[in-house]
Amino acid sequence: SSLSFADYVMPLDDTQRYEVMRGRHTGMYFNPPESGGYPTDPADAASWMCNLYAGPLGDLMPGDSLNVVYAIVCGLWANSDETDTPDRRANLRLNSEWAQIAYNGEDINGNGVLDADEDNNGNGTIDRYILPSPPPSPNMLVVPGDGQVTLYWDNVSEEFEDPITREKDFEGYRIYSATKTANLESDFTLLAQFDKIDHLGYNTGFENIKIDTVIDDHHYSYKYTNSNLLSGWPDQYWYSVTAYDEGNPKNNLPSLESSILENKTYVIPGTPAQQGDQALPVSVFPNPYRAQAQWDGSGDREKMIWFINLPPRSQVRIYTMAGNVVDEFYHDGESYAGRDVELMAGRIGTNNTVLPGGMHAWDMISAYDQAVATGLYFFSVEDLDSGKVQTGKFVIIK
Repeated sequence: SSLSFADYVMPLDDTQRYEVMRGRHTGMYFNPPESGGYPTDPADAASWMCNLYAGPLGDLMPGDSLNVVYAIVCGLWANSDETDTPDRRANLRLNSEWAQIAYNGEDINGNGVLDADEDNNGNGTIDRYILPSPPPSPNMLVVPGDGQVTLYWDNVSEEFEDPITREKDFEGYRIYSATKTANLESDFTLLAQFDKIDHLGYNTGFENIKIDTVIDDHHYSYKYTNSNLLSGWPDQYWYSVTAYDEGNPKNNLPSLESSILENKTYVIPGTPAQQGDQALPVSVFPNPYRAQAQWDGSGDREKMIWFINLPPRSQVRIYTMAGNVVDEFYHDGESYAGRDVELMAGRIGTNNTVLPGGMHAWDMISAYDQAVATGLYFFSVEDLDSGKVQTGKFVIIK
């Protein structure tokens, strides 16, 4: 700082503190007489020395207690001028008003009485220290597809009432994903923003994402699709939809936004389960598989290939050219979580990850717990619901 501060001495005992509190010295700073009194320059008067006190307290009897609440209030400088200004004082007063509002809590009018329309939770007492808060994030459904991810969410955020103003001040939604650029200063990317057509934000409206659909007995009001993604990558993609309010410009309160973490969901793009006459044929990728694929780890158990376009419930068997069974596994598209493959389990960890129902990873470890060798392999996939069997082949090169 360019400010120069005078040398001040804190009160050393109760007598000196009382002299300060009863106003014998200017402001809240204690300055011994031998120092020549307080400086007249406002810059020099900005001492870090201060005293906290409260009173008068009235008559207190032995055993009585008193609760004193303090607020430390700060204010941004209104301009670059280093002198005290009315604008700076206005910022400070505004913030002190917010401190009072937070303390009042349910006591909106500050009369010290819980009026009939102020008891939000019905407990009969004034709940204090309530701050403005953003709308909650909406309930979100993530649906992976081949090279894309579709997000659905409801409109519960729009019904949220601000705990201070008691108004529905919802403004819009923001959609975030894992970073898609080389920007190392952020671990997420803002994909899109949609907000009301009014005075705040981009004024996009919601027509481009508005829907009215029910999925698994839950009603969704919005839909957004992110395309041109790489299918099968176990740790590349996550999504979140947040909600934000319009803020309160009159009281210098910026727009507040819900946390990205509230509905953050990891997802692996890929093919959904296939069934019926229009079903795509089962296949394997990458094919041919070459050792040290980009998603592979270093050990033999940290490698994998994907079986795709699987039926919802199916039995997969893998054979050598001689017809010997190398490995087999059962696939259930609704419950498959990928944790039977070490690479998948390590990459997904404990994250909430949504997988496509028509894909299953294989770590190229045989039923005899050995890494398979370079060669041509055959597979069969039996649809356990229809009995239909598909076959195919793939190559492993190590």
